[in-house]
Amino acid sequence: MPAGPLFDHEGRPVPLGARLGAGGEGAVFEIAGDAARVAKIYHRPPDEEKATKLRLMADMGAAAPELLDFAAWPGATLARSPGGPVVGFVMPRRSGAKEIHHLYGPAHRRVDFPQADYSFLVHAARNCAAALEALHERRIVVGDVNQGNFLVSRQATVGLIDCDSFQVEAGGRLFRCPVGVGHFTPPELQGVRFADVDRTADHDAFGLAVLTFHLLFLGRHPFAGRWLGDGRGAGHGHLTLERAIHEHRFAYGPSAAAARMAPPPHALPFESVPAEIRTLFERAFLRGSEAPGARPRPAQWRMVLDAFRQTLGSCFIETAHKVPAHVELCPWCEIVERGGPDLFVYVLDWSAGPAARPAPFDRSAVWARIAAVGPPRTTYLRPASGGAGAPPGTRPGALRRLARRARTPAGDPAGEPAKLLAAVVGALALFIFAFAGGAAPLACLCLAVLPIAVAAGAIGLIQSAGATLATGRVARAAGVAEALARLSHAEADWERTARRHREQFAQRRQRLEEVSARHADLEWRLEQERRRLAGADGAALRDFFLKRVILDDEDIPGVGPGLKSALQGYGIETAYDLTRERFAEVPALRGGAVATRLLAFRESATRRFDPRVARAELDAELRELHARHARQAKPIEAELEAGAAALSELVRKAEADLDGLLENIERLVKEVERAKEVAAP
Repeated sequence: MPAGPLFDHEGRPVPLGARLGAGGEGAVFEIAGDAARVAKIYHRPPDEEKATKLRLMADMGAAAPELLDFAAWPGATLARSPGGPVVGFVMPRRSGAKEIHHLYGPAHRRVDFPQADYSFLVHAARNCAAALEALHERRIVVGDVNQGNFLVSRQATVGLIDCDSFQVEAGGRLFRCPVGVGHFTPPELQGVRFADVDRTADHDAFGLAVLTFHLLFLGRHPFAGRWLGDGRGAGHGHLTLERAIHEHRFAYGPSAAAARMAPPPHALPFESVPAEIRTLFERAFLRGSEAPGARPRPAQWRMVLDAFRQTLGSCFIETAHKVPAHVELCPWCEIVERGGPDLFVYVLDWSAGPAARPAPFDRSAVWARIAAVGPPRTTYLRPASGGAGAPPGTRPGALRRLARRARTPAGDPAGEPAKLLAAVVGALALFIFAFAGGAAPLACLCLAVLPIAVAAGAIGLIQSAGATLATGRVARAAGVAEALARLSHAEADWERTARRHREQFAQRRQRLEEVSARHADLEWRLEQERRRLAGADGAALRDFFLKRVILDDEDIPGVGPGLKSALQGYGIETAYDLTRERFAEVPALRGGAVATRLLAFRESATRRFDPRVARAELDAELRELHARHARQAKPIEAELEAGAAALSELVRKAEADLDGLLENIERLVKEVERAKEVAAP
């Protein structure tokens, strides 16, 4: 702890508490009586330019307090005496948050974020983009974007630290960011002295794309792949991560072959993320990305990651696996099936003891209840009263013709002239008879014509009466035809509905059979793995121990954060992974002093092996195995438990549906009977 009291820029005393941690520039201390803030004290007092920058940043924080919501922004400078030289500053405290590589690195994640699934990582990536977007809106450039200055909480909220290194414009001056991490540095700045460069939002955009790739591809680095050589002999020279970035050797996607690169073993396939995200990565990493504005901005990442997260669904086998909607098979299960690790394993909370463990599942008893549910009754017999059909001797075609005739105007076209002639002649005869007076010839003519008119009229009347009788017979037959047509349509509707319900029942039953088979397979795998672990010998116990020695947490001479990140890109995270066989996958480790140092570290870690610790690790592995099985089996068992009730409900709805249709059919049968009675001679 620094000697003597400290004072903020307003001369108020700031009492320090316990030391929380230290880095290359300084140490972080609690502030006594203030749980919301901490103090960073430099090992060496900063120069005047840095002190001025800190004072101006404190003023910016006072003017924009929202910065303190997501960044460890300087809130006040600290000095050893009121108004004295700056020795540090006060900033918000980020309790419980971890550096973001603890989330995307599988070894760390199983310890620090055991419940995090892929959706959680996508959400964290989205929040990283949102935080950077908020800074850029205020013309603040991070400059040194890397996995160490982004913190993430167990709620996926993101905060930034080391804000005193950010590039800011304040007081009419530009204060540069003098530091950077090679494997997050864009191609155009590789090998450049950072203190001489004005950083831009484009430079931050490269670092954000690398960080997003880490999160979406579980610690893999976009430029850490299998190098196929540069054409001057296999593996000519050493392909360091920085060189791969400088030469745009993106190891994923369709351009990888042209860059003589291929993804490392057991990496998530590039096609597992949507095309929109793949396009953004290519814009960030391929040649031409150095052009101003070419790389995706944080707002673009935020929007596509928001959309991507909404498409993720649960894997049928492993609920911790979240599967993108555009892929057919779970990519995480495929990695396991190809011999890779299960990248999402979290442990259930059984801290309450044996009572908290799930009760044994009796699959045989559950299946017996399912098998007892029969399919819906879908056999149709027309009600007995509807046995008779159309009138005897009447074919369907004739019924249709009768129906058409019943809908045309009544009458016989052949009888219309006779009726017309009778009317005309009769009218003429009556006219002449009435006005002829005593003219005998005309009267005689009228008397001669009148019988003819009467006869013609009679013939017309007889024909009209016959036509009326025929029309009534046609109408009654048409009524029978229409009633039968309605009945036939209702019966066809019944059959279609019955077929649909039969198919639904068969599909649900087949689904339950598949679920039951999946449960049996899970139980078989559990037993095989349990036997393997139970029979572990001394070498297996040592391996359990080495798998818990995480390289990020170890101080390895000559192996800095950049190389550790590169190793993580190849899935090398623990002392257990440090083997010559695994080194063959990493171009920079094919022979040389670095490989020798890493192997020496593995040997030193092995000497720390304690059988008692290893036994505890083995017990933890067994508990994790049972927890993983319980988690995988839980949704399957729930579906089987509900299977009999679901089938019964399906049958109930089907039969109620069909009964309603049958009631309508019975009504139509009665209509047919009534129509036949009316049509009878």
